Amino acid sequence: MMTFALITEGVSEYTVIHHLIWRYFRDDIPVINQIQPIDTDQSQQFPFNVSHSESGIEKTSDRLLADIVERLERNMPENIDKTRIIFAICIHTVECWLLPLVHSDNRKKKTKGCLAALNSELRRKNMLTVSETGDKNNIASQRAYREILKPLKKKSDIKKASEYNAGFQKFIGNLELLKI
Repeated sequence: MMTFALITEGVSEYTVIHHLIWRYFRDDIPVINQIQPIDTDQSQQFPFNVSHSESGIEKTSDRLLADIVERLERNMPENIDKTRIIFAICIHTVECWLLPLVHSDNRKKKTKGCLAALNSELRRKNMLTVSETGDKNNIASQRAYREILKPLKKKSDIKKASEYNAGFQKFIGNLELLKI
C-alpha cells in the first residue's frame, strides 16, 4: 500500500489530484492525506515571488515549473528527502488539466483562461459548472469536478489527458517513476 500526503492549493485541487492518484494506483489502494494548501497559480505574488516572465518574455511552462519547484525546495528543511516528493504544479490552474476531458480541439492545451473555457464547454454540454465568481471550492463546484473527472477511470485515460499540459504531464511522469 502506498501513502501520499498532498500539499494542494485548495479543495478543488485536492479533489482532482486525489482522483488522479486513486485511479492511477487503483490496484495498490493508496492512502491519501491532505496536509496544507499552497497557492501556485499566483506564484508571482508576494511572498512566493516566482515570476511568470523573464526580461519581459513569458517563461515556458517547463521553465516556470522548474522555478516553482526550486522555490518550494528552497523552503524545505534540509532533513527532508526531496527525492520522495512529487510536485503536482498546475500551469496555471487545475482547470487547465481538465480541458482535455471536455474539449477535442486546441483549447485542451490552454494554460490561461482555463476556468472560463472549461465552463463554456460544460454549459454547452448541459453539465454542472465550476463557480467563476468566488468560491470554486463550494459543494456545487465539487460536484462539477467529480462529474468532469468521471472519464478518468484508468491509468491510460490519465496519461492521455496529461499530454496537453506540462505540469500535468510532469506529475504523471513522476507517478510512473514510483512504480519502478
